[in-house]
Amino acid sequence: MVEQFDIHTLERQKEIERVNTITRKYWGMVMTDPSGAREAVRQMCEEIFDEERITTNITGLDHIPPNQGPYIFAPNHPTVLEEHKIFEMFGAKYSVPYYILLFDHLMSQHLEKPVHFVVTGPDNDQYRKVHESLGYILVPHRPNGEKLSIPEMKTINTQVQAYLNKGESIVIFPEGKFYGKGNIGPLQPGTFHLAEKFGAPVTPVLMDGFDEPYSHISFDIAAPKEVPAGLHPRDAATIFRCRIIEELGLRPVETRET
Repeated sequence: MVEQFDIHTLERQKEIERVNTITRKYWGMVMTDPSGAREAVRQMCEEIFDEERITTNITGLDHIPPNQGPYIFAPNHPTVLEEHKIFEMFGAKYSVPYYILLFDHLMSQHLEKPVHFVVTGPDNDQYRKVHESLGYILVPHRPNGEKLSIPEMKTINTQVQAYLNKGESIVIFPEGKFYGKGNIGPLQPGTFHLAEKFGAPVTPVLMDGFDEPYSHISFDIAAPKEVPAGLHPRDAATIFRCRIIEELGLRPVETRET
């Protein structure tokens, strides 16, 4: 029996290797000199997402003009193709997803200012330096889901406020974890507490195209809306979740898909 040649499998493997080769090149530079992380990420994103092999479409930029803001972006939580986990190429536990790096690159260009992700902090000093060089706000990792201490929360609040005061936007994934493609799980109240406390409008974002060998990436940005003063963060989370379901077309689920 003659084995059939699967051209699609070969093309998939070639594209994965192309992305990973570019990543190893630039992330190796980042690991050697974390101070150059932002410039290395910019070059890496421009080579990987080259509009020839991988196209990128952004809708809703008119909702976030550069001369306004700052914003608190609240994206859905995408998943990541196993072959495209950056830190794991270098033997580390945590991965910086491409959807973070690409959204950072595109929004920093559009807004003409850095944007800052709130992310779980790696348990390795070298990777912590990389995140800090990128301007990301690190949430200490809690393997058993313990709550942050009051001093830790105050530190995060202070960092968020400092960036917002400079007119620089924040990105937080309010679900906290992936609930399945096309789904939206319960939203955590922390995003809305920060938005109400510091007066920055919440801007939902739908990220798509990162769960398979990349060919087309899309970001759908909804209009920013402020959290009314005095509204409890849990009530705000419920209201904004309904809005995201209606405007961005995600399916509500209450438990994580496996």
